[in-house]
Amino acid sequence: MIFAVAAVALSFNYWSATRLLRHQVRENLRQLVSIAAGEMDPSLVAAITRPEQTGDPDYRRASAPLVKLRRLVPEIYYAYVFIVSPEGLRYTIDSTYYIQNASAPASAVSVGDLYVDPSKDALEAARTGVVTISTRPYTDDFGSFMSGFAPVRNDAGELVGFVGIDISLAQLQRQEFPLLLTYLLSLAGSAGFSVLAANFHRRSLKARARAFQAMAAADRAKSTFLATLSHEIRTPLNGVLGMTGLVLATELTAQQRECLDIAQSSGEALLGLLNELLDFTKIESGSLQLDLAPCQLRPLLEEAVATCSSLALAKALQLSLVIGPEVPQAIRTDAIRLRQILLNLIGNAIKFTDAGSVVVSVQVAAGSTQAPGPDATTLTFCVTDTGVGMAADQIGLLFQPFRQLTTSANAPQAGTGLGLAISQQLVAALGGLIEVESTPGRGSVFRFSLPVDVAAADPAPSPVALPPPLSAEVDGAAFALRHPLRILVVDDSAVNRRLCELLLRRLGYGPESAVDGLEALERQQILDPDLILMDVQMPRLDGLEATRRIRAATRRPQRPWIVAVTAFSSAEERQAALQAGMNDVLAKPLKAEALKACLVAAHARSCQPSP
Repeated sequence: MIFAVAAVALSFNYWSATRLLRHQVRENLRQLVSIAAGEMDPSLVAAITRPEQTGDPDYRRASAPLVKLRRLVPEIYYAYVFIVSPEGLRYTIDSTYYIQNASAPASAVSVGDLYVDPSKDALEAARTGVVTISTRPYTDDFGSFMSGFAPVRNDAGELVGFVGIDISLAQLQRQEFPLLLTYLLSLAGSAGFSVLAANFHRRSLKARARAFQAMAAADRAKSTFLATLSHEIRTPLNGVLGMTGLVLATELTAQQRECLDIAQSSGEALLGLLNELLDFTKIESGSLQLDLAPCQLRPLLEEAVATCSSLALAKALQLSLVIGPEVPQAIRTDAIRLRQILLNLIGNAIKFTDAGSVVVSVQVAAGSTQAPGPDATTLTFCVTDTGVGMAADQIGLLFQPFRQLTTSANAPQAGTGLGLAISQQLVAALGGLIEVESTPGRGSVFRFSLPVDVAAADPAPSPVALPPPLSAEVDGAAFALRHPLRILVVDDSAVNRRLCELLLRRLGYGPESAVDGLEALERQQILDPDLILMDVQMPRLDGLEATRRIRAATRRPQRPWIVAVTAFSSAEERQAALQAGMNDVLAKPLKAEALKACLVAAHARSCQPSP
């Protein structure tokens, strides 16, 4: 009876362990074949159609991802591409042409050779057009193998072929051998062997847990690296752009102003590049989070068009906005990401248009109904230009990262080639689809449709006395006289402290400063400032902890008014600052207009009576 119980337990453990190992092999194969399909160039795959192309330069370039994968993963025995034809499956690319298996040298198949006796899994993949992994291995004279198949699609989603990978199970069999030996010895009559097998199983699970922990740690390290990279680049950029802006506000010769304008625009271009790289990395890693909330659509569109108006004016282009009569006033969406999409598309249209116009329009999509109340509708946004246009074969390359198109008249434009790739991903994240129509020499139309919920429009605000617009404020003592404040600047960077002090002195203030959180606590008790401009990342005591201690000591959530001035500007970091007790966040590089708005808000709060 004891032996029977032990035998059942050991049999179950052996079955579970081998099943787990085979499942891991299948999942690894699924990842390999998916990666290979993703790395293939659909245009090259589609172009390999004739036997005489075997081994030519296009064939080599098309085979490169398979050859690279085979060199990285020795367990891959065969890697190839096949297509579906009326006669059956036919090979188009075979990595064996470049890499021979030492244990089974064979001649590579030629382009168009019939795939003789294909497996059920290959036929199933060809029928369904999805990734298919064989459920059972097959065995021939060279060993046991498992196959995986993944579709290769072009940018339009059309199938151009299938990647097939056969992976050797020799390593799996070596891993299964200790399990089999343990199982047989245990069945010989030793109950103790069942304990050893259970321990082995537990160790396997712990190893998997450690592996998952290592993966999670790697993801955290990547996020930390990106955040640190952003901070370390934004911090010196704050000094470069801020000081350049201050000098531009002084009396300069024409040549000096031209040089400084170039320096400032170059710094702003570097900042834009940093933002694009961070956005693209977030999208690729799947960590992009949407903030869906009601927003007023017309002001968002007008602000996006106004932001690009100076670019259009510089090229003497007419930039206009058309809003359909049925478009709702308010919708529920991620306003920041929608604005980012529009700015990318409008900026791209202006970049490739030398004369004529750029028209931004939004309409309720045909067939989409909109009734009063929180109903769903679909909006179609269009950006139409009269620019150089592009050929049909170039449209497929538009949304590939780091790709820049050239035209017969233009060299590649400045930029990373990420704007449209990011826009496509953001549109997809919002549940929409982006399309392009273009005619060389006549212009292009970028169109995307978004399903949205209609939100209740905000009621008309009651008339209130508003402060004069910031643009009407005069610099110098007049601003400080209108908004008197005692200000403390806290930053461990001497450059950033100096920049902040210069900006404030231009407005008529005499700020005090501190180099870290500990000194800020001391200065706050002595000065009792109305406003503290606080860096977040500082030695000895960071800005978040300093804010918590100030709030605990004063027990007042709005006195002093504490504003984070930081190069960490993500939504999560902003939330952390607010939770620590800060009242607002200013992102580096620091802009004069943003600082003025902050000072106005701080003064308004300081004038309110304490509760």
